[in-house]
Amino acid sequence: METIISNTIENFKSWFVANGGYFHPDARFQPGADRSSSQPYRHRLTRCCHHPDTSGYKIVADKEIPVDTTIVTCPFGLAITKELATLAILAVLKTDDVPPEWTERQLICTYMCLHWVFEA
Repeated sequence: METIISNTIENFKSWFVANGGYFHPDARFQPGADRSSSQPYRHRLTRCCHHPDTSGYKIVADKEIPVDTTIVTCPFGLAITKELATLAILAVLKTDDVPPEWTERQLICTYMCLHWVFEA
């Protein structure tokens, strides 16, 4: 399982850099916070994840990086915006509008989940 995750991260980083992004050479991805002890409430769906006791990833330094050094940059063209997410959802669901009460976060999360669903 760790190899699959490592390959996924390396594939993402390669794609990101090839499309104008930048990662500092002394920075790396590390599994996110351990939820098993730091959060009293655990959502029932976390058991379905590959990493039921961790959440996402964070970027950490392998050695000291000077103050004000750029760690990561992302071109605006790679950013997932509310507008991009909305247009993609409308196209995929073949509908004229998304629920008006959906927040920007809900739209972006739905967009990301649809990528995951269609890649599976």
